[in-house]
Amino acid sequence: QKKMAALQSVVEWSEQSKWSAREPCPHCRRRLPGAELQDHFNHCEFFPTQCQWCAAPMTRRALGPHLKLCEMRKVVCRACGSAVAVRDSKAHAQACARPKGVECPHCRELWPADQICAHEAACAPQVPCEWCGEKWGRQQLRLHQKACDARREQCRCGETFLARDRIAHKRECPLRRVQ
Repeated sequence: QKKMAALQSVVEWSEQSKWSAREPCPHCRRRLPGAELQDHFNHCEFFPTQCQWCAAPMTRRALGPHLKLCEMRKVVCRACGSAVAVRDSKAHAQACARPKGVECPHCRELWPADQICAHEAACAPQVPCEWCGEKWGRQQLRLHQKACDARREQCRCGETFLARDRIAHKRECPLRRVQ
């Protein structure tokens, strides 16, 4: 019995020394020799990490299932090929399905919204100016007619003259101010 007790005490001592040389992993509490602990961190399922898409903190074990369901993960739009977050994919798909521009009412071509006005002015049927006969698009015609030198103007004195002759008329107008 004394031998048995002595043997028992040696076994207990070796078990204690074996465990005392081991350190617990702070994440999973598994006890490992100190030299193996650093390598264990590279594989520990309970090691803290975060989602690459939404940055939510979680364990390495939970990351795989989370990545399959994460609303911030990127998917590729079939229409335009751009990467879009899953949560935004429906809205993007609807926007992507819309025409890429504004249709010109004259030629029916699609133009970027910031260029359609200039295109319409150039594409519109040409209309002659009523004073000089020069042909212009409808929008440009309005601007041209405000400055056309061939347009007729009427003075307060009752005389009518061409816009380009306004300065000469002012010199000769009977209503000009005497200074």
